Amino acid sequence: MTEREVVSWDDVAGMCRQLSDRLRPAAIDAILGIARGGLVPTALLAQELCLRNVLVASVASYEGDRRGKVAFLQFPPPSELLGRRVLVVDDIWDTGRTLHAVRRRAEEHAATVTVAVLHYKPAASHLRHLSPDLWCRETAAWIVYPWERDL
Repeated sequence: MTEREVVSWDDVAGMCRQLSDRLRPAAIDAILGIARGGLVPTALLAQELCLRNVLVASVASYEGDRRGKVAFLQFPPPSELLGRRVLVVDDIWDTGRTLHAVRRRAEEHAATVTVAVLHYKPAASHLRHLSPDLWCRETAAWIVYPWERDL
């Protein structure tokens, strides 16, 4: 049975402060949040880093016969990324497929792309040779964030 970790609003705020403290020396022009789970940490990081250029990527992952495919439902136009230093934010790196796809697409136009998450699950990652650039906690637990309904 997989261990569950229930994360509080205070935990999320604290992790976002940790990430922002580590990011302050780096110049960031835009923050790209991944809907849905990444939008809360994106908003908190944008506030902490005094960033107003907040962008959204919405993606869907498909299993079964289309395993590994990530479909972009919404993504900023190239002009919003062109030459910018972009921070991509999500709540968790689990399989890594979503964040890897978003990073690759953003890198087509952005000057630099940095990926930050609250939780990183290296044992679950399908991309063993890749990881987020920044994370707060490494875990194997099932994470329940305060914005998720605990069924």
